[in-house]
Amino acid sequence: MLLPAVVLCTVLVAGYGHGYGNGYGNEYYESKKDHNHCKKLKHYDIAPPSGSQLNRKAKFTQLEKNGKQCIMIDCPITSHTYALIAGHDGSEFNIFGADYSDTVVLAAGVNVGLVASCDGKKITATTTDGKKVNIKKVACIQNNVSNDLNSTVTVPPAPGCNSCNFEAMKPALVTPGTDMQYVDIPVTGGCMRTQVSCIKLSDPDNPCRNIAIETSDGIEKWTVDSVAKSIDVVFVCSPDGTYSSDSSMKINKFQCVFTCGVT
Repeated sequence: MLLPAVVLCTVLVAGYGHGYGNGYGNEYYESKKDHNHCKKLKHYDIAPPSGSQLNRKAKFTQLEKNGKQCIMIDCPITSHTYALIAGHDGSEFNIFGADYSDTVVLAAGVNVGLVASCDGKKITATTTDGKKVNIKKVACIQNNVSNDLNSTVTVPPAPGCNSCNFEAMKPALVTPGTDMQYVDIPVTGGCMRTQVSCIKLSDPDNPCRNIAIETSDGIEKWTVDSVAKSIDVVFVCSPDGTYSSDSSMKINKFQCVFTCGVT
């Protein structure tokens, strides 16, 4: 499969950003930095087999939502394409044309990261080929050659996740003062992915200035800064024919809405 985070802590597609993930940073989360409920992740110090790649450290932010503990993992915010990886014995991935052993890819793209669930010493995330794994060490592989999201990461095929009906997911009506855009993310031998952008337009009669993407499972992502003009979410077709995101499962509807805040 070719690869280019709301904080309910059920991670399915591990990613956000422009690519195989959704593009937004720490300002979109409710951050809890005054506790230490999650075990600290370590840097995965693997040497890239290609001279055109760099191993860079990820940023960690602990979160709390509805009493659940999570940890947000971000790659550097630059113009480069990244693959967020974790050490995992026995797994192999081709990342930007180079083969990596004992490694899994959690997300790939520009401005990429994920929200992983944690329970004390156990931190769980889902790989780009749909496998739930425990992670201890992570890193960001920087691609210095090209930002072509159609030729980034190759993973083993994941059959049975290309039959979802995305048209049935779309809202019948667009919320006044917003616009929505859809981009299908190319894949080879893997699950269908579609990036949804919620764009804020002018609506002087609406007292709420933040926007959110709301799914049948609840608020998926929101802005806390009214200056932000758009947010993105990537929906991934699941083998059972439903859609999932980085924090929700079995989604059948979504909508772009205005919100005065998310609690």
